[in-house]
Amino acid sequence: MADNSTGSANSTSSSSSSTTNTSTCDYWVGVTIGEGRFGHVVYGQHKHSQKEVAIKVYDKASMHKYPFLPRSIWTERLVLQQELASVESVVNLWSAFHDSHCVYLIMECNKGGTLQEVLPLLSKNRQGSSTSIAHYALQLCHSIQALHDRSIIHTDLSPQNILLTSRGRIQIADFGAAVRLGQDDPATTNQQSPAVPRGTADYASPEIIRGIPASQLTPAVDLWSLGCILFAILHGQPPFHAPSDSLAIQSIMDYVNNKQGSSLQSFASDKYSTAWKQLIWDVLLQPDPTKRMIQPPSSMVQLIPGHDTVDLEQDPPIRPNEPQWVQEQQESKQMKDGSSGWTAFLM
Repeated sequence: MADNSTGSANSTSSSSSSTTNTSTCDYWVGVTIGEGRFGHVVYGQHKHSQKEVAIKVYDKASMHKYPFLPRSIWTERLVLQQELASVESVVNLWSAFHDSHCVYLIMECNKGGTLQEVLPLLSKNRQGSSTSIAHYALQLCHSIQALHDRSIIHTDLSPQNILLTSRGRIQIADFGAAVRLGQDDPATTNQQSPAVPRGTADYASPEIIRGIPASQLTPAVDLWSLGCILFAILHGQPPFHAPSDSLAIQSIMDYVNNKQGSSLQSFASDKYSTAWKQLIWDVLLQPDPTKRMIQPPSSMVQLIPGHDTVDLEQDPPIRPNEPQWVQEQQESKQMKDGSSGWTAFLM
């Protein structure tokens, strides 16, 4: 396709990046890593440095269908290249550019899949994997605290948005719905700017479900999601999981309004650890967001059962399996040349 943008006017790059070229011409394109509702991610290699990258691709046609999408992409780019650029447990954004058909975000490539894929390994033998469970829980607490220390609220934390290195190191991703603490979403004051959807139903806090304005959201939003994620690590699925998003939301609000539910009872009767129950149900899943906020926030790690037996300098004993896309890429004999333009980045 001849209409490929290669000019710097259509590109930006992080000052900390070693991948400075910013056009499709600079990349080889491999297999699809994953796909979502609004875009997809492909494996890539920078031609000159041989750096492996994950390339998020958004079709501009989708922006007409989802008017909030440009703002979401813009938010993710700014947050990753400004406030979170130096945070080790946050995925790196190395550059961003666009052409006439697509927007491209050049991200750090992680080969450990997501936390979602590790849940079965952790939950099927909780006693035997207690050290790994504590390790991942501590990583999560430190990673989320790093966001909050920089006044960033993720608002959409879930195991699918938590990437892993092959060594089992957490890297938080997908900041398109992120909020700067105390700042308004333009959609609340400008009817021409549509609101960015926030939250994944199974992990969404009551404040997100109720549609609280962005300027009124607090870090407690992410702590609720953390509670759901920790529950999923222990049980294999989140506490309010249901066959549909609407039923999951109903389950959350029933719990909030009545402080009861089957999930609470099933966990209360579990003999694994009363300490986990106290952390998850008595702190993180408090319906009142002010009661989720532990002071000082850094002290939360002390509530993780087994925290004093974990050395975070070491990798967790249970590490992720190699994702299928890695094997597919190894077996692939060819990569597409990004010089052909946006068509090379299609799935």
